[in-house]
Amino acid sequence: MFDNNRVSFQDRLYNLFTNYNNYTRFATEAWTHEIANADSLESLHDAIHSIVGSNGHMTYLDYSAYDPSFFLHHAMVDRIFALWQKLYPNSYVEPMLAIEQTYTIRAEDRKDGNSPLQPFFSGMDRKYWSANKLRSTETLGYTYPELANNPSLSSVKAAINKLYGSSAGSGGLAKRTVIPPVDRRAPATDTAETGDIVAEEVVDGRYRQYMANILVQKFALNSSFAIYVFMGDFDDSPEAWALSPNLVGTHAVFAGITGAVATVNGAKVRMQQKKPVIQVTGTMPLASMLVKKVEAGELEDMSPDVVEDYLEKHLKWRISLVCCS
Repeated sequence: MFDNNRVSFQDRLYNLFTNYNNYTRFATEAWTHEIANADSLESLHDAIHSIVGSNGHMTYLDYSAYDPSFFLHHAMVDRIFALWQKLYPNSYVEPMLAIEQTYTIRAEDRKDGNSPLQPFFSGMDRKYWSANKLRSTETLGYTYPELANNPSLSSVKAAINKLYGSSAGSGGLAKRTVIPPVDRRAPATDTAETGDIVAEEVVDGRYRQYMANILVQKFALNSSFAIYVFMGDFDDSPEAWALSPNLVGTHAVFAGITGAVATVNGAKVRMQQKKPVIQVTGTMPLASMLVKKVEAGELEDMSPDVVEDYLEKHLKWRISLVCCS
């Protein structure tokens, strides 16, 4: 299951490293009047929760911390953020309105990098940590291998290229090679837009990519749910979706189970609770699967007209409450 989504997650993560230079866009999946964002670290975080959970503890916000893999997962999220900070050190927490109410924050409260991170005390003086106080992992006495001993920016880029992209030396982050053996790479730029998604060709120095953007209400199904994207035929039985050879990838929305369970006329029913209307996003890179279709002879080439016609006929999706069973 997880291996069937590996390329999709790798493509998404590399796209975040290369194209997202603003903290808010990189960090949050929310789609609001202040944020118009296609993908984010939070979106990847949510999808991993559901796939690792496989409809168990990790799949549901209410219970996920009971699974030991929760801590491994969040350590990885922390590592990704630390790497991103090295690439874009001048962008950090921006003032924003709180979308949801918590035990210590009211909806519509304006929060920034100095807002207290309750209930976490920073010392015996009972003052709270803030995002600005914790901008560096070294404040808490730890770091990650790629960031140890104050490495150069070029060495961190090289490490990211080696792990998640196509290594192109240390001069800059490289776009992925999309049709072997042709090597088409370009350094990331601060002006790259989310929709500039890599395809096979280069026109006037610009790359074309293809991506399915997902926009959905977080609490639409009163629970976590998964969105499966396919390119080509697939078994319409939900049990087969996670292992389909034509699965492009799985995105998942990580949400609490809405409503308490009560017994009504002898039957257990879930009582609905009013939840805020929050739209969230995620992306599904299509280039890697399109390359496979070219190699298999199912797609003539990666030219825009050919790809768009193919996607209109063969790109499909399904939604399920049960992820990756």
